[in-house]
Amino acid sequence: TDMPKDEVAKHIAFCFQEIENDGLSALELMKQANPDMPVEHGEEIAGQLGLSLYKENSENGREAKLFREMSGGEKKRTLFLQAYLSPKRILVFDEPTSALDPEMVGEVLDLMKSLAQEGMTMIVVTHDKEIRNFKTI
Repeated sequence: TDMPKDEVAKHIAFCFQEIENDGLSALELMKQANPDMPVEHGEEIAGQLGLSLYKENSENGREAKLFREMSGGEKKRTLFLQAYLSPKRILVFDEPTSALDPEMVGEVLDLMKSLAQEGMTMIVVTHDKEIRNFKTI
């Protein structure tokens, strides 16, 4: 492509295995990925991943869950959600199914398949045989 490298970089989103977080909530990370997206849409996708963006024991039920308070699997799904909701055209995944329960692996793969069907370019680094056998659609 004739596009300058710094311009190409603007179109790439990353889903890392882990991130250092300065106290942001899952909801704030989701909004960082796509500030223009309605929160309800993000909550819907989070629900498909079995992920709650809010603390269960909060008084009003809407206190955002902090990333640092999440389990390993919840953190992984939050990072996947952040990449999934990004308006970027290329997604790079680093072990997207590590630290997930087997049933959540299927949910993540289903969402990745839907992204592929929508024409999303994905680069995936993995040891997961199920993903390695993932065919382009």
